[in-house]
Amino acid sequence: DYKGDSCNEIPVGKEISGAPFTSQYAVFFSTMDGNAGKLRLNSDGTLEEIGDGFIFTERDTPDGTRFGLVAAFDLEKYDYNPGTDSLIKVTERTDITRVAPRVEIRKKAPLELPHVLMLIVDKQDKFMSMLRKETENLPKIYDFDLMEGGGHIKGTKIESEELYQKIADILDELFTENGGTFSFAMGDGNHSFATAKCYWEE
Repeated sequence: DYKGDSCNEIPVGKEISGAPFTSQYAVFFSTMDGNAGKLRLNSDGTLEEIGDGFIFTERDTPDGTRFGLVAAFDLEKYDYNPGTDSLIKVTERTDITRVAPRVEIRKKAPLELPHVLMLIVDKQDKFMSMLRKETENLPKIYDFDLMEGGGHIKGTKIESEELYQKIADILDELFTENGGTFSFAMGDGNHSFATAKCYWEE
């Protein structure tokens, strides 16, 4: 429900009308001119730039703690057609008729919050265990309870070149261990990612 001045940019500090926010959220956005960036949504309903980097997430739920890494992905390494050699593999058939309407919406959206989950094969938990250790003493950029019994979530920003390299090294290692055929599997949000791909190709 953002009421911005233009579809070409998101003015940092503008209020988001009717937003009952009580904490801080990390927001990743794409704009009409193809630029991308990261903002933080503050408790007063304003957006703040937080710069480039990854965000390591920890979500406590009644069933345990889930870990993740918020990152940007190269759309050129993704193909929604099954049986391709792309590094990002689909796990379901893509209904292309669902994509075209989403592309039209995306063209006019100053702020987009897609739900996309990528999966990796990491039987020995090398990746997340490294991130838990390396981010343990880093400052949190958000830390709050989720609504409707959804648990609690914390986000830690990663902006160290040394840690970037550790992330790349482990992903390369996992790629080799898993046969060198793919790096990521689309766990959820395939149609959102396919929409981004189609829009990018336009």
